[in-house]
Amino acid sequence: MRQAIKIFNNLLLIAAVLLTTACNAGDDMILEHKDVQLKVTEVPDRTPLVLKISGLAFHSALAVEKITTKTEESSLIVYVQLTIARPGLSGRFEHELSVPDSVNEVRFGKERFVIWKRKTTP
Repeated sequence: MRQAIKIFNNLLLIAAVLLTTACNAGDDMILEHKDVQLKVTEVPDRTPLVLKISGLAFHSALAVEKITTKTEESSLIVYVQLTIARPGLSGRFEHELSVPDSVNEVRFGKERFVIWKRKTTP
């Protein structure tokens, strides 16, 4: 009986460490292009240009928590932050993004995969 209690306590400790690690890792879980079914479309008749970015993360245990953007030179980078799945959240997302005239391409994730380029006029 004493051995069973010791094993149970060790399992509880391991579970607590894993849970704490998973929760803290949420701050750095950014969705990458290779892990998402992604669709990018230009919204017609909008000035400045607006892109509709939608997708579904391939991580079944994770959900989209928030979407942020950052401008670097002529690129706009989209970051989709993931968290542990819970009620009210899912891996599906849809986001409208206003693209200023100074931006020539939109990139996705920390790997900065190009998902859209401005059409050049001849």
